[in-house]
Amino acid sequence: MITKRQMLELIQNRLSGGDTPNDYRRLYPLPVISRVLNFAFADLVTRRPDLAIDMALPYTFDVESNTSGYYVTLDPQPIAGSMAIFNVEDEGQNFYNVQSKQMAKEIRIMRGSNKDAAIYDTNRLLFNKQPQGDVTVIMVPNVYQMNDNDVLIANSDADGRGEMALFGLCLQVLQTREFQDDLNNNSIDAQYGRG
Repeated sequence: MITKRQMLELIQNRLSGGDTPNDYRRLYPLPVISRVLNFAFADLVTRRPDLAIDMALPYTFDVESNTSGYYVTLDPQPIAGSMAIFNVEDEGQNFYNVQSKQMAKEIRIMRGSNKDAAIYDTNRLLFNKQPQGDVTVIMVPNVYQMNDNDVLIANSDADGRGEMALFGLCLQVLQTREFQDDLNNNSIDAQYGRG
C-alpha cells in the first residue's frame, strides 16, 4: 500500500528522471498530478466496479438535519457518485440502501414508501428516517479530496497490476503532447496574467 503523497512524489520523481528540480516542480505541480491521479483512479473504479469494493475505505459522519430531513455531508466525496458507495450503516446497525435521486423517486412511486434509503445527492446522503448516531459510509473516495497521508488502495486490474497500472496510466497521460501543450499554455497565461 502507498499513501497519496508517496504516489504523487513518485510520479513527479519519475517524470523528472530522478531528483525533482524546481523546474519540474513548476511544470508538474503536485495539485496537477493529484488531479490526473484522480482521473485514473475514477477510470479504474468505473471500468471494474466488481473490484472497486476492495478499494473502498470507511468514513464516519455526524448526522445533520434541516427542514427537508436528515443527511450527512460527504467529505471526501465518492469518486463515482452512488456507484462508489458500497455500504451505509448507522451506530444502531441499521443498513441503508444507496440510491440515486432518480432511483429513489421510482421506488417511492412503485412501492409508496422508501424508508431505508440513503439517497445520494451531490455531496450528501439524504435519509428518509433518522439514523441512530453517527453514520459510517464505506466508499471509494475522491482522490483529490483525500489527505496526503491517506492510503490509496488500487485493486488489481485483470492483469494483477493494481498500483503499477495506476502509476503507468498517470505517467501516460502526463507525458502526452496534448497535456504538455496545455500545461505550457497555462503556465504562460499565469505568467502574463491571462488566466
